[in-house]
Amino acid sequence: MKSLFNPVYWLLAAVGVLFIALSLTTVYAADITSLGKIQNEMLSLTGQLNENCSATLIHSKRDDKSGEVSTIFLTAKHCVVGNKTDMVIDLPVYQGNRIVKKDRYIARVRGEYFDGDLALVELRDKQTFFAKVAKISADKPALFMGEDVWTVGYPLAMSLTITKGLFGAIETSNYDKPGAEYFRATPDIAGGNSGGAMYHMDEKGDYALLGVTAARARSDSFIGLYTPIEVIHKYLSVALPEVVAGK
Repeated sequence: MKSLFNPVYWLLAAVGVLFIALSLTTVYAADITSLGKIQNEMLSLTGQLNENCSATLIHSKRDDKSGEVSTIFLTAKHCVVGNKTDMVIDLPVYQGNRIVKKDRYIARVRGEYFDGDLALVELRDKQTFFAKVAKISADKPALFMGEDVWTVGYPLAMSLTITKGLFGAIETSNYDKPGAEYFRATPDIAGGNSGGAMYHMDEKGDYALLGVTAARARSDSFIGLYTPIEVIHKYLSVALPEVVAGK
């Protein structure tokens, strides 16, 4: 039996404690970095549309000749109300996890997708430029059942909320039209999340928009349906091609 007073024993114990402390510090630092990416690449890009839906900032560009800025959000078609009706998009500012103000913008529908639950909404403000926009996933991403996914939105018109879950499968549903395909995933969502984004982490380690929240089963919170990225690409390749082209 080794003596507890053996100096080698105490040296090894001290090294072990130091290793654990350094490991915990590394994990904590990694978590803080991840939270910063979540804020920068998901949360800060999510607007509240008409106080009852969600929308994602995907485009902001200043025209070289006129100096005017075009800023566009992606949302669900069932969230918009005609192309001649003013809507509002709020981008809340948080301090200490409380909303201290809302930057409100007037917007109108730029376009609706005839073949899916998608729409584009453009700000009428032509001066404000947004340096950061959401990254759009590849149209055929490497995607596996059980992969982590995140949804962002304003459930029940409450504060901005992010929920994490698992990617499930591709489901056929008659929700929007007969035989339409959707991504199914398990993050908790509620009314108000509609139009908001579902993200996954792409091969570069960035949070990339993978789907747009469309619906959920009323009796089961883990059954969420999302317009899939392939459909989003089909729409944007015509309605806003520079976004999916990466320009």
